[in-house]
Amino acid sequence: MKVVFFPRNIGFLKGLSNDDKLNPSVGFGIVNNTDGDRVCVNEYSLIEYFIDGVPENKFLADADWHKLPVGFKKNKDYTKYRNLIESRLNSLASDEFADFKSFSKTAQLTNPNDILYAIGKEWLVGRDIINGYNFDIEIEGDKYKLVRKAKTWTENYGDKPSSYFEYTKNLYENYEDAMTASKGLIANYYVQMQESFKLNIEDSILWILEKIPEDKKQECEFILRLLPYSRGFCLRFYEGEVLFTNGGENNWRIVFSLKT
Repeated sequence: MKVVFFPRNIGFLKGLSNDDKLNPSVGFGIVNNTDGDRVCVNEYSLIEYFIDGVPENKFLADADWHKLPVGFKKNKDYTKYRNLIESRLNSLASDEFADFKSFSKTAQLTNPNDILYAIGKEWLVGRDIINGYNFDIEIEGDKYKLVRKAKTWTENYGDKPSSYFEYTKNLYENYEDAMTASKGLIANYYVQMQESFKLNIEDSILWILEKIPEDKKQECEFILRLLPYSRGFCLRFYEGEVLFTNGGENNWRIVFSLKT
């Protein structure tokens, strides 16, 4: 198996950001097959839970019934229902977890050898596997079992596939080169955004000037080009007046008027 690294695309980075700042990010996968200048890459995700010492991807259901908390009613209290499920997850008491804990102290997901080792141990599994199930409880009288259930198609809606084609030019054999490429993508994106912003300002100014009489255009243009534009700005022409805002419904101000 061959490990490859790739810079996350701008759309992915936007999904991780709560503001306009984008941080570089690198993904990794295993080469599946090639098709000309494209490569099919399988992505992997790290398991999150152990249940009674069993990794989540290997757990199917409790072998034995467990006593329900006193007064528990699944359909009456969603919080208690979720708390009961979550109390069973991450029960980290097994030899396998001890191995995982020891491995995770020194392992790096930037190291192809560590990635391959974790895949071999099934700590890293196909993303479609991790995304394909939820945990639930089955109740019988005053007892319950924790079970793993496949997601319905509505729950899976919007999940990304674990395998997809990527152009070879976007794949790298080491993490550092992919990170450099990610930083380059972000830098180019900001340049494009700035050029688009400048073009938007220019288009808005020209749109206003089309509505201004010839003998007033020079004065109006001078004022418009001095305005402190920021993202979210807007220019309007209404009843002989040019209105400007840098954002917000109630922040409009008159910057030029034909009435005076």
